[in-house]
Amino acid sequence: MSSNDDSATITPPFRDAGLKAHWALKNIYNLDAILNSYVNDGLSAIISEPDLRHEFREVKMMAKPFDFPLSLNVGDIIRNQRAALDFAVSAIFEFVGANPQHAYFPISNNRTGLSSTIKGGLEKAGLEALTPFFLNEIDATQSGKGHALWILNQLDRINKHRNLIVTTVILFAPEPNFVAHGSTSGTTISRDNYRLLQPGQESVFRIPANAHIEDYSNPKASVEITFGKSEILPGTHIVPFLVDMQNTVIDVLKSTQKAFIKEVRH
Repeated sequence: MSSNDDSATITPPFRDAGLKAHWALKNIYNLDAILNSYVNDGLSAIISEPDLRHEFREVKMMAKPFDFPLSLNVGDIIRNQRAALDFAVSAIFEFVGANPQHAYFPISNNRTGLSSTIKGGLEKAGLEALTPFFLNEIDATQSGKGHALWILNQLDRINKHRNLIVTTVILFAPEPNFVAHGSTSGTTISRDNYRLLQPGQESVFRIPANAHIEDYSNPKASVEITFGKSEILPGTHIVPFLVDMQNTVIDVLKSTQKAFIKEVRH
């Protein structure tokens, strides 16, 4: 996982925006560490003793429950990323002596709505000099250059309304490899298959009773965590998305700071 941590380059009056973004990044790292820990010990196997009276023996794969409040954590990260943008605009309002109560980073479904948002916010506060920057350089609309910010805003709105971002966790449990009894070559029979398990589920594999199971006393699964079906990004892997969004937010904060210095502060 790789993400910008350039919050130190976000200087006053945008320091609070940088700190908000930095807090989101800390939570992303925490989420990634928790997922890695679950990959390491979230899957266990119970292998039945060989019984030649039966044709098969069983390998029971068990996925531990995933107790971490995943949806709430992802929602908090998205809220902090979105809030960092609003904090930057709020800082600009305060710098020119305008009331920051309704200062929001301008994001809309289309350019018409974006223009209206800018007129009712930035321009009303006397910040017309920033209109070209937000309208043309950022263009945070569904089909604009700032499409990623539009997605962030949609997810943030969902989270505010429901206090929940639906997520899906799936484990890919590897089927056991084994050497057949009496094999002269010792060739491992690898099914090269994975079974899908959700946390708390179990699955049973059946192999020949007299086969030797290879290196399967401590199995590890791969974990896929995605946005759920009802959200704007169904099936999208969450951690890479959050990392990419973090990089986008930091880049936008730096661009906004540069535009502020050029058009307002001077």
